[in-house]
Amino acid sequence: MHDLMDAFKALGLYGMASAWPEVLGTARMKSLDHEAVLHQLIKAETAQREVRSMAYQMRVARFPSHRDLAGFDFAHTPIDEALVRIPRDGGHDSMLMADSVPA
Repeated sequence: MHDLMDAFKALGLYGMASAWPEVLGTARMKSLDHEAVLHQLIKAETAQREVRSMAYQMRVARFPSHRDLAGFDFAHTPIDEALVRIPRDGGHDSMLMADSVPA
């Protein structure tokens, strides 16, 4: 089993390598033929490649990371923090003014 997984990895078929133990177990339980096993492995490889491609595209796009108001440093900006935040829950928490405006 490990020889086949090593061969998958050597060929760059990481999706097949990661799916192999599960596919093999399912094939033995359900008595699947070789064609069905190969179809499941190809499906797993295709899904893995799509995930890796999307992750690569997101990295290359360099989208800004998620930021929220809690981590914003008002000290180095001309923005008045009191105008941006509205106290709620007795002043213990705050929210954006835009969140308080009804739609």
